[in-house]
Amino acid sequence: MSSSNKNAILWYAALFVATLLALMFTACSENLDDSPVVGTLVEQPLATQTQDSLSDARNPVAGDSVITEDSSTRNSGVHALFENISISGNATGLKRILSSLGWNNINSFTKLYELDSITLDTTDRIFNGSFDKSTGMIRFDSVSFNSPYVMVEICLSNDSECWPTNGWEYSYRKNLSLRKIVDLRKTQNVVVDDIGHLKSYRIVRLVQSGMLYEVAERQANRNILDAFGFFKNSFDLDQNENLNPDDSVALSFLNMYISGKLRLMMPSIGMYGSLDSLSDSVRQAWLWSELRSLEYDLLNSSENSLMMTVSSNFVAVLQGLGECTPAKEGTVVETTHKWFDLVCKSGDWGVENNVGSIDSAGMMTDLRDGKKYKTVSYDIMGITETWLAEDLMFDSSDGNYMFIDAIALDTSIALQSLEECFEYELAYVAMGADGPKELTARDSSLVQSICEEYKNNKGSIDYERFWPAIDSVIAEKGYFQGVCPDGWHLPSGYEWERLMRYITDTYDNSGSFYSAPMYLETAGFGTFLLPDDVYPGQTKETYYAMKPDSSYKATGFEEFYPMMTFVRFVYDYWDVLPRTATCDLGSVVRVRCVKN
Repeated sequence: MSSSNKNAILWYAALFVATLLALMFTACSENLDDSPVVGTLVEQPLATQTQDSLSDARNPVAGDSVITEDSSTRNSGVHALFENISISGNATGLKRILSSLGWNNINSFTKLYELDSITLDTTDRIFNGSFDKSTGMIRFDSVSFNSPYVMVEICLSNDSECWPTNGWEYSYRKNLSLRKIVDLRKTQNVVVDDIGHLKSYRIVRLVQSGMLYEVAERQANRNILDAFGFFKNSFDLDQNENLNPDDSVALSFLNMYISGKLRLMMPSIGMYGSLDSLSDSVRQAWLWSELRSLEYDLLNSSENSLMMTVSSNFVAVLQGLGECTPAKEGTVVETTHKWFDLVCKSGDWGVENNVGSIDSAGMMTDLRDGKKYKTVSYDIMGITETWLAEDLMFDSSDGNYMFIDAIALDTSIALQSLEECFEYELAYVAMGADGPKELTARDSSLVQSICEEYKNNKGSIDYERFWPAIDSVIAEKGYFQGVCPDGWHLPSGYEWERLMRYITDTYDNSGSFYSAPMYLETAGFGTFLLPDDVYPGQTKETYYAMKPDSSYKATGFEEFYPMMTFVRFVYDYWDVLPRTATCDLGSVVRVRCVKN
């Protein structure tokens, strides 16, 4: 045989073998019945990442915040093939949503989608699963995939089907839908929640713009942490176990904040990886909320807590300040709040009082018993007013006084005798609600009991003698000393009002005249709330004595209660109230004196 014929035969033989092998590989790739046993991992081409594109997932290039790679890097690696596996998990957060929405006869639709390993587009593999609304548990059994990436979707609807949406929209008409993308090579246990939905959407956006899944997943995680000011945290948002304290607080904050606000965050964090594109109205609303939260923490804590640091960093993000870097160390930035600024210190933003020393602290000694008291002075309308910065304790073990004891007026003048009270109250009962009535023995017994209670609680005030006695003392001395030491007096209603207005104007943005109690301690006035055991189970309230003045008309109450006699404080509100013979017999007052 000639050499040319031999070469021809060898060429045709090689062609035949190549064709046969190609047919065999084609058959293997299309016939799932020839797949490996359950759970076996099969290697097939999967996109990998070049070293350059892995360099920094935290600092993407401009545009859609993605890191690109050339086409040659998309053709190496492995595909995972999973057959007849089970996927389980939970969506316990949806139980709370169902409860809050109050939906009745809610239908749930639970699906599992296979995703293309390169584009994350859905393939033709879609499986139905179960979602137990009572427990929040999810399950898919006997499912098979050629890709390692799948997406779980739970849709809740009042209708018999979920209405079409744009896919990632959190809520649409009567629907509420959550999604979560999972890499089956890492886990087959999935948690579907708001954070997972947001992170998954961000991953899809990054992959669609050219980034590989592994890098997109890391960058989406980084984007969400940075968007809320957690620049120093690096934990995986999909892992909520064995976190250190800082990461646990961060995750708690994210869960708290994202829940209920997911719809507003999707267009910003989901699409662009930050909160920069938030609308001004939403940004200002969130900023105001966080500033109020910081204000509450400052008023109730002597030092910055970890949660205050979290809130401060988030406020800095909302104000466009970014991370507290070494280059920004010591930077002080005004907030929209009146009395504290943001300051960059040791890698975190914090808050500090920007009012400075608006008051002057001092001390005074009550010569009657030698007790010492803190004082505070305020420059109010050009006049220096000095107040006790703690409650008076003279002749009292706990600082509580009956009203008559606080004003220190001779009880023989201020209070009715038992006989006077009986006569007055009996005449009142005889008037009757529906007209005059004939008194009975029961009426007399009831009135006797009431008057004895008034007498024991020093509440049976005789106003016909009370006001002239008060006025005569004021006319003689120019002030009413009451139980205060020499050189000090009970504050009048007008003095209380001036102090409250000054505190409010200095600290509060809202312009509310009645919010001053929130800021009194910060302003050096000291603690004013009674201990919990004074009124167990009731709202904390403190009553403070003021100079009795029959001519004083409280702001906002000019036409009512012309004889105000004490001030009432709660946490974020104050007002003035009258003290009559028949009201608040069980209450006590506390005393802050003002220097003459």
